[in-house]
Amino acid sequence: MVVGVDGSEHAGLAVDWAVDAAVREHRRLVLLHAWHLPVAPVAVGVYDESELHEALDQAGRAILDQARDRARTRAGGHDLEIIPRLVSGESAAQAMVDESIQAGLLVLGSRGLGGFAAVLLGSVAMHVAAHARCPVVVIRGVPAGIDGPVVVGVDGSTHTQQALAFGFEQAAARGVGLLAVHVWRSTSPDELDAASASVPGVPEAEMLSRRLLSEQLAGWVAQYPDVPVSTAVEHGAIVPSLVRTGHQGCLLVVGSRGLGGFSGLLLGSVSRGLLDHADSPVAIVRADRPVT
Repeated sequence: MVVGVDGSEHAGLAVDWAVDAAVREHRRLVLLHAWHLPVAPVAVGVYDESELHEALDQAGRAILDQARDRARTRAGGHDLEIIPRLVSGESAAQAMVDESIQAGLLVLGSRGLGGFAAVLLGSVAMHVAAHARCPVVVIRGVPAGIDGPVVVGVDGSTHTQQALAFGFEQAAARGVGLLAVHVWRSTSPDELDAASASVPGVPEAEMLSRRLLSEQLAGWVAQYPDVPVSTAVEHGAIVPSLVRTGHQGCLLVVGSRGLGGFSGLLLGSVSRGLLDHADSPVAIVRADRPVT
């Protein structure tokens, strides 16, 4: 498990979440800090490049030491292997994407140091969520429903099964239930049942939604018999509905893209909207994650 640290409070909350998860799942925890020279030119003759590199390295080591102390305190008496890792000459976003090739999970805060107040989601979190090869958990503030279920958004797309796989893994590890949510937006049959030739009314829409949930969950319920499963059908805008439902849980899980997404977009509008607005931790799972 890899958590990005930069000295910000958002990163500190990410460390707390990652420590709890690493202890629970018996994983090693890598604390990753990366720096690279700013794009803005440095006046020639004002700074010696080697001295600047050393200063940035020293600052990075201080940030890692602080994060390691916080992680040790959070872990308490649990045996947790903590590995600080300093990456120089590479952006934080690219360093985390590189780590995702081998990592089981990436964790980072929604915004780090230097973020503009008007930007709801930091550029690092956005880039990592879009390009990482493993699941990414973005921490937004203090988790609200820390003892609630794992909430998974289900839409029937190819990303749903990967999201459910990760959701059930997390629910089993935490000893909590799983809440599967499907949101229908209109009476269009294309969004509810591709095989339906008629335009369903509200009762039929809800029936089709519940059938979709039942079909998507069937194999997972059998594989995780000890995880209590509940379902919910919502009507309305997808992001506000999932944000509202996700507030009940300890983690909100979605695929990186759902139905109707453009093939060239690595991060869909729903996952991006949740990263901007959810007040619970959000997990983004790519469709090419292996399903076990």
